[in-house]
Amino acid sequence: MYQTIDLIAVLVTVLLTGSELAIGVFVHPVLSKLQDAAHAEAAKPLARLLGKVMPFWYAAALLLVVVSLLARAVGTWSWWVCLSSAALLAVTVPFSLICLVPINNRVAAWDLNALPTDWKSDRKRWDQYHAIRIVILVMASVAIALAALFWQSGVAQPPVVVDDGARRAAYRLFASAVPSNQALQQTGAACSLSGIRSSPSGPGC
Repeated sequence: MYQTIDLIAVLVTVLLTGSELAIGVFVHPVLSKLQDAAHAEAAKPLARLLGKVMPFWYAAALLLVVVSLLARAVGTWSWWVCLSSAALLAVTVPFSLICLVPINNRVAAWDLNALPTDWKSDRKRWDQYHAIRIVILVMASVAIALAALFWQSGVAQPPVVVDDGARRAAYRLFASAVPSNQALQQTGAACSLSGIRSSPSGPGC
């Protein structure tokens, strides 16, 4: 079950990162080369669509990574790397709400017949903030992928902690099973008195 959660968390996070990367590297650069009217006409419905879909996608990615984190032993390599991924994804939420969402809402509300005078500045500012978000998402994706690999390879297995009581019980059991030097000497003396030779490896009686 935990492997399934890991797999889903990796897929959702990596696909989210790939989608945002495609928007920043391919979609927006192509839109910026269009005529102003065509650019605005394509950007408005795109902003509406992403404004509806992306909040759920980000929430799903963060939730899955947190669930994957809770399934791990605290303090292991896998736990720390997974925690890093969760923290990075958590950072993208307020960053998006403060920096990107307001611009996206303005784009979605454009009147195509009367565009704001600063609409191109808004688009450039959004692209700059989006580039920062892409870097954070890439790091989060790498982290959750490494966490899954560490867990599968056994690097992140929790250390074995032996209880002191169990350790003492095991020692007593071992001590009772192995004869002491005094017992061996007494056995050898008894063999000598009875005329039985000892073997090279120990007393023969």
